[in-house]
Amino acid sequence: MACRSSRIRFIVVRSCVISFIVTFFFQFMASFRNDNSSENLSAITLADEELFWRKLYNDDKYLTEEERIKAMESSDRLTIKRELNWTKIFLDNYARKLLKINERDALTIYKKRIEKYAKVTTQEKYDIFEETLVFGRPKFCTAAHIFHPQCPYSNCRWTCDKSSTNQNGLRRANIFHHVDIEHDEMIDKLGNRSSDDIWILWIDEANRQISHLNQYQFNWTLSFRQDSEVSLGTYGILIEKDQNKISSDNALPHNSELIRILTKNNVLIDDVTLENRIFVNYRFRYRHALWFVSNCEPQHRLNYYKELKAHYPISAFGLCVDKRCDKNHDCEHSQSHLGLFYLAFESQTCKDYITEKFWRALYYGMIPIVLGPSKQSYLDLGVPESAFIHVDDYQSPRELANHLHQISNDYVIYRKYFQWLNQYEVFYDINVLEPIRMCELCMRLNMQESRDHSFYSDVHEWHRNGCQS
Repeated sequence: MACRSSRIRFIVVRSCVISFIVTFFFQFMASFRNDNSSENLSAITLADEELFWRKLYNDDKYLTEEERIKAMESSDRLTIKRELNWTKIFLDNYARKLLKINERDALTIYKKRIEKYAKVTTQEKYDIFEETLVFGRPKFCTAAHIFHPQCPYSNCRWTCDKSSTNQNGLRRANIFHHVDIEHDEMIDKLGNRSSDDIWILWIDEANRQISHLNQYQFNWTLSFRQDSEVSLGTYGILIEKDQNKISSDNALPHNSELIRILTKNNVLIDDVTLENRIFVNYRFRYRHALWFVSNCEPQHRLNYYKELKAHYPISAFGLCVDKRCDKNHDCEHSQSHLGLFYLAFESQTCKDYITEKFWRALYYGMIPIVLGPSKQSYLDLGVPESAFIHVDDYQSPRELANHLHQISNDYVIYRKYFQWLNQYEVFYDINVLEPIRMCELCMRLNMQESRDHSFYSDVHEWHRNGCQS
């Protein structure tokens, strides 16, 4: 009887074990089939995406450069922009600028500030004297529009008349361009200088030898440095804007395929017009970087270009390279519509020295690759980190090239570099920038505390501070 009970228990246990093994086997097979199905589905999706881009490539490969540019310009025209409230823009930018300049002035030893005036004065107008030529020519002597039409103040008058002795105790500005200053003429001007005069040194170039100008103890500077009293829009500016209007009849080309690709990558389209602009740029631009270079002396940027070119295609034009670009034949304009990236390599590595090459790249829809000032200088100007690529973020040109290849071959990554267009508009044309700069000067004259008097004890060291030799 005991033997029979043992046999029954054995049969029951064996049945349970077999049942467990069978159940586990079928569950494993089901799981395997599900994994396989997911992989197959993913493979199908990836194949569809690759087919989509390959078809576009085949459709476009015989297009001329003119046809590509025309397609991009047509896309740009679909964006209808609202009028900017420039008065508010000036006031907002000036407030942010004051925070930056006060922050830096607290750390500098090259500026001196004293309360010189015992009384507070108000003025109805401010005269601005063009005391020197600018690169050998009069600057605004015959200009009709010097200050921005929406400047918060309209009580500044630019004059090229010779300033006389200031006997009225009114504050006025006297502007001197750094390369046009003649010492003999300055001796006479010093004789007429009043403590109410604000002498301003205008210097937009970087890393210059200007120690001979220290003797004049300039009160303000007009330059690219963000701690200059006047610096807004020196070479370019990003302006925060209202949301663009979207054309009701505008739709994404190939919308079903592209939307499916973006949806697969968890991308939501907030602005169809902007998405269309980014897509058209990506589609019709060549997979290369562009560079215009004429100053061959800075070897660091030339060496970096040569190393980068070994790993990523670069179309370079200028005196330092083989190809030439005739400005009189719209070469720069055309080429700026054909490259994905632009080498915004500065000739000098100085704090805040970010010239028109960077702003032009943003304007023309290229991703700037920057070499020069630190990344923080760009961020301090309000440029979003996602709008540009800084070489300092990569260990070598080869590592940077790998990232450029990744962007070139992946639209989802590429489009991230243009989301700033939702919020900002870029300006780099000198005809737009100069009225912005002169408006800031007029604002500062009006908004400066009348008792606040400052001067540069060593404008040379201030100017060169933050530069790498």
